[in-house]
Order: sequence, then structure tokens, then C-alpha cells
Amino acid sequence: MNVRFLFRPQESIISQQKYRWLYEVSGIGIGYYSPEGTVLSYNRLAAKHMNGVPGDFIGKSIHDLFPKAEADIYQERIRRAAETEEHVVYEDAVRLPTGTMHFLSTFTRISDSSGKLPGIQIISQDITERKKTEKLLRDSEERMKFALEGSGLGEWDWNLKTDRIKRNERWAQMLGYSLSEIEDNLQQGVELQHPDDREAAWRAIQDHLAGRTESYILHYRMRSKDGSYRWIRDCGKIMERDEQGKAIRLCGTHADIDEQKRSEELVSKSKDLMTSILESSPDVIVFALDREYRYLAFNSRHKSVIKQIWGKDIALGMCILDILGDHPDGAKARQNFDRALMGESFAVVEEYGDEALSRQSWLDYWSPIKTRDGDVVGLTCFVLNNTEQRLAEARIQALLAEKEIILKEVHHRIKNNMGTISSLLSLQAGSILDPSSAAVLRDAGDRIQSMSLLYDQLSRSEGFTELPVKDYLPALVDAVIGNFPNSPLVKVEKTMDDFILDAQRLQPIGIIINELLTNAMKYAFKGRDHGMIAVTATNRGGHVAITVQDDGVGIPGPAILDSSTGFGLQLVQALSQQLRGTLRIEQGKGMEVVLEFEA
Repeated sequence: MNVRFLFRPQESIISQQKYRWLYEVSGIGIGYYSPEGTVLSYNRLAAKHMNGVPGDFIGKSIHDLFPKAEADIYQERIRRAAETEEHVVYEDAVRLPTGTMHFLSTFTRISDSSGKLPGIQIISQDITERKKTEKLLRDSEERMKFALEGSGLGEWDWNLKTDRIKRNERWAQMLGYSLSEIEDNLQQGVELQHPDDREAAWRAIQDHLAGRTESYILHYRMRSKDGSYRWIRDCGKIMERDEQGKAIRLCGTHADIDEQKRSEELVSKSKDLMTSILESSPDVIVFALDREYRYLAFNSRHKSVIKQIWGKDIALGMCILDILGDHPDGAKARQNFDRALMGESFAVVEEYGDEALSRQSWLDYWSPIKTRDGDVVGLTCFVLNNTEQRLAEARIQALLAEKEIILKEVHHRIKNNMGTISSLLSLQAGSILDPSSAAVLRDAGDRIQSMSLLYDQLSRSEGFTELPVKDYLPALVDAVIGNFPNSPLVKVEKTMDDFILDAQRLQPIGIIINELLTNAMKYAFKGRDHGMIAVTATNRGGHVAITVQDDGVGIPGPAILDSSTGFGLQLVQALSQQLRGTLRIEQGKGMEVVLEFEA
């Protein structure tokens, strides 16, 4: 390698060897050029940058090594360096055979001992990695700046040495100011803070500056330009320290959290209200579980009841199945949990509790807890203790059963008494010689018999106060007609709708039918060896019609109920009025009597 070392004659060989060693292993590229731009020497690193070895470049012109535009620039720099005793430093991105690299190049005039200019030394330090790092830092700063601007955060930078604070426009806008209205000192920021918040904020900053915290996050109120206060979240961190480790720069952000704070206050008030509501009733038990049957929430009433009936204390996060243990109630409760977790809302009445402590009856209302997307994430249960209600219901059922027995006995006795009265009237009629008087007693006995039939059926019914018409009237028709010796000669047709009437109306209906059938059997078929009677009962939308029709001889002349002097027809007319109904007689082939009323 043809290198001219500029040592004075008196310098030792050792110094020359040292210089040569430094020349080769210094970690920087070193090249010597003549004032005309011809390469005099390269060290190994300079040659490596050019993708070769030192001998490949000796004697070559700078225009042989670089494109003309770049070579002209380098040639001009060599010229300038030759004209000055100062170091000339340049920073370039150089396109080399090995790729583009960044260099910090120092051009230095080299003179010999006589002052002649043998050449220019170019020392090139590879700063490619540093430039990449700088670019990454710039990009990061740009991204951070963009993120801060996009996020709506206010930014501040406090120089603790000068006590000046630099803020961005957004910081000022949060409080209704323009940046030009905000001073760059700490005092104005402190004055804008709410007086009640200043001490806590300053204490947190001092703790951080003293190294007691890695950073700080504060929530405090600041006065807007219109005089109102807004909540601000202030985040800060030391970004620079001096050589003694003392903080000299503190940076951070401001975020407007006024709406968030107000929402939190509303949520807090809402929670307080809900808690107050849930705790206000001493009777309502409320608890909520997640999908693993762990407590999400419960009121104090639930806590006390669990202690009472299971003898255990509960806490949030505890699995309720652990409370129930191996008791059969555990499996029963889990079935209810799973029904709710499958999305079902339902109510059940069940007994729970350790028999040795307190087993009671509960009315449970189960519901799933769903997200906005409809996913079931847990369940809630509202519980009422209905032990007293169940006991009261049991007492009422016992009283009702007793009442039914008594009422059945009353109906039975009434039926027996009526039967006795009917028999007495029949015996009395048999002892009277006057035929008309005897007939009156027998008719009275028949009327009592129809009433007795009603009480007989009532005593055998479930409700004791009402009967199906299909059960009562056909039996009554058969009983009345069966009292007459000519009953085998008469064909009877019974057509009844299936509807229910109460005893209060069935009793007058029974007497009316008794009177109409008795009248027909006595008078309709005189002088005939056969006849037909049809009895119908219909209910059309609450309008009841009962008809008794025969094909007998009928009544001579018009049938006028209001002017009738017969006791039977007068009784029928009176009872129809008691039912708030109407009674009409139609004649043709025989006679038809129609009773109509509203059920």
C-alpha cells in the first residue's frame, strides 16, 4: 500500500508502527486524495465501504469512483479544504457499491514539515445506524404528536430550570382559551386550579419529583374562561435529569374528563338509589350470580337469611353451591340456576333450609342477566318468604274442607226434611175426603219434592252452590212425570245444553218446570192413550231459554197469564219475575211455555 506517512526524521520507528496500526484499526474510514482528486491511499475500512481492498483504489480519480454529480461535489470540497487550515465537516448519504450509507466526513488539509500540500485527508465515520435511530425517533415523535392531536389531549412540557411551561393549543382549548391567552409560567396554571384541589395536586407532583413515584395521575378541577370548572386528568412524568440525577424536565398531558366525572356521579347516585331501594324492604331478598354460580351481588337481607337457614356467612365471589353443600336443596337450586342461565325467566315456590336450623317456604323469581348482544352472563333472583302465607293457606284449606263437610250435611238435612214434609203432606192428602183439598196437598208435596231433588244433587256436588243444568233438569223431569199413573203412555224428550246455574236460580226453575209438567200430565192428554212432552234448555251467549211443550189438547181460548186465576200459573208467573225473566205461552198443536232470562 503506497501511503505517505508524514513523520519528521527524528520520530522513531515505534511511532510510525503505532500510527500505522491506528490507521488500520481505528474503526473509521480514512482516505488520502491529491488536490486534483486522485486516491493516494485508503485504509481497510474505507476500501471495505467501496466493496474492495486498499490496493484496488490507489491512483484512481474521484470521478472514477462516484457518479459525476457526486464526484464534482467531492472535488469541490477537496478544493475548499486545500485552501483552509480548518477542518471542514460534511454529513452525507452516499451511494456506494455496498448500498447507501450515511457518513460524517471531515476534510483536512495535510502539509509536510516544509508547509507543502501533499494531499487532503478525508475521515469518514459511518453514522448510518445513528441516522436510522434518529429517523425512528423523529417518526416516533411525529406519531406521538399525531396521536396526541387526534386523541384530543392537551400537552405540556415544564422546564424546571427556567420554570417555563410550554403547552399546545388543545390544552388551552379545553378551558375555552386560545394558546395566545395562556402564559408560559407555572403560576397561571396553578391559579386556574380549583382552590380545594391545589394542595393535593402539588403534593403529588412533589412526591414524583422526589422519586417516590414513577409517574403521577391526578384528577382535579380547572376554571374555564367562562368561570365554570371542568374536571381534568393530569398525567405527568420526569423526562430529563441532569448529571446529578436531579429532574430538570417534566412532561405530561391533560384530558378533559368532565363528562366522564358527571357520568360517574350519576352512576354513583344511581347505585346508591338502587342499593337504597333493595335495602329499603326488609322482606325482599335479592342476589345475583355469574355463570360459575359465584356471587356478583346480594343485599343484606339475603346475607342474614343465609346465616339463619344455613348457618354460614357469605361474601362476593363465593360459590353459592359451596354454601348448600351436599344437601338435596343444592341439586334443586342448581336446576333453577341452570334454567335462568339458559335464558328462561320463571317463578317457583319451594322450601329451603337446614332442617336443624330453619326450613322455610320461599317464592323465587328467576331471571337471566344479558349483555346488549343478548349473551347470558349471569342470573338474578328476587325472593319473598311466604312461609306464613303457606301456613295461612293451609289453615284456610282446612277451614274450607270443614265448611264443605258442614254445607254438605246441611243440604242433606234439608233434603231429608223436605222429604219428610212431602211424605206428611201425602199422608194428610190421603186422609181428606174432599178431592180438591186432597189434590192441593199432593201438589204442595210435589213442589217440595222438586226442591228436595235440588238439595240432594247439591249435597253430592263439589261446590254446593251451583249445578250443571244437564245433571239437574233431566232428573227433575223424570221424577215429576213418574208421579203420575199415565206416565208410561207419555213419551218425554229432553234436550239440554251443557251450562251451569247457581242454586238460587235453579230452585225457582225447578218449581216452574214442576208446575208446567204437572199441568200437562193432568190435563193435556185427557181421553188419549198417548202423548209427547219435550223439555229443552239452551244458553246462547248468556241468554237462557227453557221450554216445556206438549202435543195435548191445549187450552180453549187465549192463554193470558196475567188474568189466570189458577194457583199453579200464578206461581209460575211470580217465579219468572223473580228470575227477572219473561214467560210466554204459545198454542197450536198442544201448548208451549217458554221461560227466558239472562244468565
